[in-house]
Amino acid sequence: MPARAETEKGAEGVTGNGSGDLTPMPAAVSLDASSRAGRIDLVRRYLTRYSLLVLLVFLIVLYSILKPSTFLTVTNLQSMLLQQTVPTVIALAVLVPIVAGGFDLSVGYVLGFTAIVGAKVGAGAIGSGFTAIAFLLVAGLAAGGLNAILVAKLRISSFIATLGVGLSISGIMVGLTGGQVLYAGIPPVIAQISLTPILGIDASVWLTLIIVLLVYYLLARLPLGRKMYAVGGNEQVARLAAIHVTRIKVIAFVLAGLLSAVGGLLTLGQVGSADPSTGPEFLLPAFAAVFLGATSIRPGFFNVWGTVLAIFVLAVNFSGLTLLGAPYWLSPVIDGIALIIGVLVAGKGLRGVLSG
Repeated sequence: MPARAETEKGAEGVTGNGSGDLTPMPAAVSLDASSRAGRIDLVRRYLTRYSLLVLLVFLIVLYSILKPSTFLTVTNLQSMLLQQTVPTVIALAVLVPIVAGGFDLSVGYVLGFTAIVGAKVGAGAIGSGFTAIAFLLVAGLAAGGLNAILVAKLRISSFIATLGVGLSISGIMVGLTGGQVLYAGIPPVIAQISLTPILGIDASVWLTLIIVLLVYYLLARLPLGRKMYAVGGNEQVARLAAIHVTRIKVIAFVLAGLLSAVGGLLTLGQVGSADPSTGPEFLLPAFAAVFLGATSIRPGFFNVWGTVLAIFVLAVNFSGLTLLGAPYWLSPVIDGIALIIGVLVAGKGLRGVLSG
């Protein structure tokens, strides 16, 4: 009996059946449990990765049921696509510096400023509509370059530097316009770039899609993008890896200025006017989309497709709520909540950036 008890205690994979007999424990039991746990973990990872896509589909189905005659219509879908072109471009302008470890709070002001530059040049006798577009883009590059000098060269905190540049630009905008909205003399080519239908969809939607693909290719496929992620993850480690941190940050902020200028171009073409108060309202939704997007596709990493999905989740939700009669002020409330959720959910993976 003691020998059998010792055998039961020491034998791996066997157990007593209560009558004194030894019954082998099937190895398949532990293997099945391990396999089931692996499948559960795989499902969890996929749900996390594509959570925003699942949420987007759910919202589309929900509002299609609640408002079948108005939500899921060609007119409403085209309107949503057009309305999200500028927010998408501005979100990308926010995304690129964040990937490189900085924050650009001036992108909204740069958008409004470049739209005013395009309107002023177009209304003057300087040249054609394409000249106005060139000046508009150069103005965005100049603003991005100024941010780059302050942050990368002079090592001023990106929060302070870009906020200071943005506030300065807001004053220049009022000075250029006298506080008035500019309507007259805007070149028709600017509106054509934004609103010309191509395959039934406005040209600005196609232009935005091209920009999304280019930024994705830059960040996900090119060595420059990998260097940006390295700098955003840890500057000291990036320097030890022989990455030119200053150059990377300069490129990131200049690109942000250029993307903001594209947003100004699209705004000018879609609205047909340049308002000195336009621009800052795009900032909160852009940051909300970028941080919420870091919870999906590549959880814990700022990424292009997560950002785009977040933009359309917010847009579909806002469109559905509007059709249901919700007040307009609910939109910034939702954007703010989305920003908080994004930081909370993805915060562990983004801690290095958030502390920077």
